[in-house]
This record gives sequence, C-alpha cells and structure tokens, in this order.
Amino acid sequence: MRTRLPVWLILVVGLTACGTMGWRLTPPTAERYTAPAPSVLAEHLESRQTAASDSAEATYRPWVVVAPFYEDAGFRDDVFDLPRDLPRMLEPLLAARDICRVVPAAAVEVAVAGRDHRWVESHQQELSDMLMADFLVVGALHTYKFERLHVGNPLVAGYKSYVGTVELSARMFGGSPLGLIGSVQITRESQNRGLGLDLLGKPREGDEQFNRLEHMRFDSDEFRATALGEATVQALQQLATELDQLLRPGELTDLDEEPQILSVFGDEVFINLGHTHGVRLGYRFTVSGSAHVDPPVVEVRDVISDNVSRVVALRGGGLIEPGQRVELIGVGVEEEE
Repeated sequence: MRTRLPVWLILVVGLTACGTMGWRLTPPTAERYTAPAPSVLAEHLESRQTAASDSAEATYRPWVVVAPFYEDAGFRDDVFDLPRDLPRMLEPLLAARDICRVVPAAAVEVAVAGRDHRWVESHQQELSDMLMADFLVVGALHTYKFERLHVGNPLVAGYKSYVGTVELSARMFGGSPLGLIGSVQITRESQNRGLGLDLLGKPREGDEQFNRLEHMRFDSDEFRATALGEATVQALQQLATELDQLLRPGELTDLDEEPQILSVFGDEVFINLGHTHGVRLGYRFTVSGSAHVDPPVVEVRDVISDNVSRVVALRGGGLIEPGQRVELIGVGVEEEE
C-alpha cells in the first residue's frame, strides 16, 4: 500500500528542489553607459565661480558631491552600470529635500574620469576641492539580487514570487581638511505583491519582468516596477533621508551662556560652543551685531573641546568681532532674492 505524502511536505520538497533562482541571463547587446561630455564639468565649475561668494544661498545650502559607488555585490556589470547609476538616481532624491545642493552626477563622472573606488578613497580631498563641494558622500553596494522563488511544478500549477534585495552603505565627509561626519547602513527587500498561481506553464507579468531585466533602463518606470527596482528606490530614498539627518543641524544643548564669538586672530575665529553643545563639523552660524544688511556666516572646521570650536568665515570675515552673537543656521532660513 502506497503512503500519500502530506501536502506540506510536498511543498517543502518542491521549494528545496527549485530553490531561489538568481537572475542570470544573456548579456545585453546595447552599451549601457554613455560618458558625459567634458563640458559638463566646466559648466558646473563656471556656475560655482561666477556665483556671488557672499550670497545667502551659497552659505545657507552647502554643496554635496556623491562619488561613484563601490560595487561589491557581484552583480553583472554588462546589465547596469551600478557605480554611476546609483548616484544618478540618488541625486534628485537628495536635492529634493532642500537641505543642500548636489553636484551634478555627470560632472562628478567627468572629474573621476573612469578611475575606480580606490582612487576616490585615496583622493577624497582632491575630488571635493576639484568640484568645489562642502561635503563628500562615498557609497558602497554590498548586495544586489533579483530572485525568483517557485513552489510546485511550473508546467502544471505552482506559485512564484519575485524578490529584490539591496544592501548598501555610505559615509559622509565634511570640513577642511575632510573629516568623517557620519555613516549609514541600509538594507531593503521588496517582494512582488501576492504569490501568483501558474497554470500550465503560462508566463505571468512577473516572469516577463524577470526575463526582460537586461533590456530595461535603470531609471525607467519599467525597471522601477520590478521587485529589484522597488528595493532600489526604497534604499536610495532611505539613504537620502539618512544623509539629510547628517546634514541637518540638531538642537544645541546645555547652553549656559549666549553663543558668541570668543576671539578673532586673523583667519582664526573661535566660538564658545563645542562637544557639550552638540556642535559638529560643517555646522554654520550667522554672526549678528554688524551694521551690514547681510550678516557674516561662519562654518565649524574643528570642534576643539567641550566649549570651544574653530570656525572659518564664509561671508563677511572682516566684520566679525569678539562678543558678537552667533545663531545656528538650519532648514527654513529664507534665501535672499
């Protein structure tokens, strides 16, 4: 007498046998990356140099450069150009938060000129200075997977789901010389909604997306509709949020006395705020007490002690005197027309 196996055991065996099918298809025929024209970098630098150095926008909203990502996920480089594609997708997400201005990704690509992440790591200051940026973001992609999970016999009836997984990290540097501001680690997984039933091997929409991935543009709506595309967008949206938090000043704490200029020795300016008050590299302050309409602006370059930081004038350095009050610049400062 034959013993019928329970349904749950059949499913487990089917799952074990079929497993998760990683995305592996034939190479695409079209070249995915088109190098930007060298003029893009020249245009960016010209716009930075011609802008008034003492403008409110220049002092209230710093420039951020996002370097090409280090791709350590092992994803096929003949499908997407992930080191460049990720910064390109991140650029508008970060710029939309209005905490900073982002150096165009195309200008960064020209500046890097095809050199890999090792050059970026060893030339961070040079890259930041070349692009006239205030902050530098260096990212790495650790996991990038698009998998198909199948249970049952696909030629008769079975269930499929599609899972996209993205794991990345990023470090932000700022100040002069550059110092580490903070780092973030992000993992996002997206699964197509609902397990669909296959009947007689008929392909579903998920199958078509899975098989067409190599023909999709990275920034297209078609790619964003896939599980991998959803996970990518979610990861970069979270990254933009985390970078926003690193850029956005927090409330100053333990203020026993009014924040002010302690001393001025030529270009060396010191304020009475430090570690105790939550001051970080890159914080910017307006300096009050001047008769001029446009107040001087200073930026923290070195948090020396619990109660002292060294700052540099970004605007109106000749107007700064000891005893003048300083006020932390945050989001919501109105820019002048």
